[in-house]
Amino acid sequence: MQDVRKHCNEVQKHKEKLAALEASGTNLEEIKLALEDFTSTVKAETGKDPLGLSRVPKETQAVRGECLEEILKAGIPVAKIDKLRPYLERRMGISLTHSNNLAKKYIPPLKLKEEKTLRAEFKGELIGVYSDGTTHNGESFVIVFRACKPGFKFRICAVRVRFLRGSMSADQISAELIDCIAAHMQIPVADVLAWMTDCVAANLASYRDSLAGPFPFSDHNGCIPHTGHHVGEAMETSNV
Repeated sequence: MQDVRKHCNEVQKHKEKLAALEASGTNLEEIKLALEDFTSTVKAETGKDPLGLSRVPKETQAVRGECLEEILKAGIPVAKIDKLRPYLERRMGISLTHSNNLAKKYIPPLKLKEEKTLRAEFKGELIGVYSDGTTHNGESFVIVFRACKPGFKFRICAVRVRFLRGSMSADQISAELIDCIAAHMQIPVADVLAWMTDCVAANLASYRDSLAGPFPFSDHNGCIPHTGHHVGEAMETSNV
């Protein structure tokens, strides 16, 4: 009887902590929607549940997703969650899973959520596009958007960072830019005012011509050098 009473008390504490988290002004509702969108999209394509969490309450899924999101924002390796797990479970009042399972099941919908946030951030804005790459310590290629918001407030955001195994050709760079701008971020051609590259890029001329056709209303300018390096500093990734 004592064990039953203890279990009931723990269940009640669990419910109270979940209710407190939902009322705390966090983005749990957005994460719930991201999980639902991702699940429905993959189910429509494959007929299978991609998360395999049908028996896990949606509130618990959302809290797990938010925990992982905050860990990623802080730049903490996902594997560290296993060390923090006892503390996090006590504080949040829910059970987590192994870091590998969290990453496999929750990173794809969190990525979808981030993509939607970025699209909303630049929707209807006139933008400038920076791109830069490097050829040392593992290749990287970054794309940065810049827009001027009301009140002359600039918004600068890295929208794509790729770590590569080798140098990119001019055709690959132009294809990557077109995919990011038009397909991924869904920016209308007429809203791209300028696209900018590091002036010392060896293949600058060749892919400048490649982009002149798709973006006829934009102008090409030289941008601040070492854009990729600055992105790396912001991400605390020195290799970039």
